[in-house]
Amino acid sequence: MVSALGYRLAMTAFLLVILFSLFHLRTRQQGNVIGDIQESTGTSGLLRNAVSGLTSSPRKKPGTDCLAMMRQKYGLNRFTRVAWQDDTRNVNFPEGFPVADAHQCMPTLSTKKVAVLVEMRPQPNWVYHVIHFIHTLDDDWPFVIYHSRHNELLLRDDPALQPHILSGKVQLHRLNTVFPTSESISQLLTHAPLYEALAPADHILLYQIDSTLCAASPLKVEDFFKYDFVGAPITHNDDETPIFNGGFTVRNRNAMLHVIKNERPFDHPDNEEKYEDRWYSMTMAKSNHSYKLPTAKEAEPFAVESRFHPLPVGVHRPRVYLPQFAGAERVEELLRNCPEGDRMPDKSGGHFDPCLNDPNSKDCVKSSK
Repeated sequence: MVSALGYRLAMTAFLLVILFSLFHLRTRQQGNVIGDIQESTGTSGLLRNAVSGLTSSPRKKPGTDCLAMMRQKYGLNRFTRVAWQDDTRNVNFPEGFPVADAHQCMPTLSTKKVAVLVEMRPQPNWVYHVIHFIHTLDDDWPFVIYHSRHNELLLRDDPALQPHILSGKVQLHRLNTVFPTSESISQLLTHAPLYEALAPADHILLYQIDSTLCAASPLKVEDFFKYDFVGAPITHNDDETPIFNGGFTVRNRNAMLHVIKNERPFDHPDNEEKYEDRWYSMTMAKSNHSYKLPTAKEAEPFAVESRFHPLPVGVHRPRVYLPQFAGAERVEELLRNCPEGDRMPDKSGGHFDPCLNDPNSKDCVKSSK
């Protein structure tokens, strides 16, 4: 009986030795595979951590908790600051840097570029327009939407936009005000804190809902990053200083800050330019500083407003001005190539209803009914 027990113990020990040897051999083989990958790719311990993570507990999908991360990072009162009423120079931007925050939530997003929309109006028909930009631009673009309390629920509850908000790709920043006129938007876009808040991005694609991307264009927005400021050219005499429309523009963030801080201010009493895009175009062209600007001809493939190009990167209100300067046939040719130009939510531009912001405003014309 004792000999039988001893036999079983010996066999058990033998099997344990075999299992241990097999496990040790498998571990060494895995280590060699990882080492071979590291030698061939030049990677470091990050790869070992990534590989070991495959056999550990499941990790949360990156970005799915972005809103919770931002609440924990900044607190619940981030978007409740008192904002300006009459002077955009006193606008309070929410705490944080949305480009860096987007990258924190989704590390695949670039920190070198950002698409920015400023839209305060509550019309429900423009969210799909943002989705078009998301689908057309490369996947590494982060998006920042500066909005108002009037359209916050519309944005946060939209089923197509929600996944991008939750992932962090779309950063919603509420400003507790509205910009009821083109003049007030111009004040915002010549306001240094706007560009400072978009750090560390080098390049900004600023678009409005009366502009859109042409998905079939052979060129990309990134092809125009070599310029400090470029939009649809609206001058027609090539001997004149080219003016670029601001509704669909690529802007170098540091160049914008240099203009704002070193050139004669936009709100200077001697400034003859009423709109920010004309001010940037003229100021940068006439400056002693060597800003990188395209000619009107070089800007045509970027965007069309009143100068024809068969298939630009984007368009800005093509049915409003292009017929006058290029003719109806050219308009139809453009829109055959870029049908998105006929599907913009705001083809003619538009202003915010001042009554929504302040019913007692002198600009608010109340209905007699």
